[in-house]
Amino acid sequence: EETQALARSIKATDLLIRNIESAQEVWPFLVRALGFQVKGFFSKGLEQLLWHITMLEALFGEDIPGVTKRLANRTAAVTGQSETERNRIRKRFEELYDFRSRLVHGDKFKDQIWGGTS
Repeated sequence: EETQALARSIKATDLLIRNIESAQEVWPFLVRALGFQVKGFFSKGLEQLLWHITMLEALFGEDIPGVTKRLANRTAAVTGQSETERNRIRKRFEELYDFRSRLVHGDKFKDQIWGGTS
């Protein structure tokens, strides 16, 4: 009975994975979100929390006006020593956050993104 229950579970999981794979074209963010979830399960502490939040943002988030500017202003206010430096930090933060948002929300990139050693 336990073997049959396991077999049913594996078949159901296989069907879910096939459905997710077929949805990639319409919802490219879904595969990315699942990747973030897996990273969360293999991480510990705050890193685990961050990966899971990133997964939720990939699934449910949207690029709404004001979020990036608010984060950029706060980061610049805390880290910048002068107005010139704060302006530079704001601009760089907005560029990095835009890249992160495009990555999280499933945009396709022409160039390969380096992900670690090799």
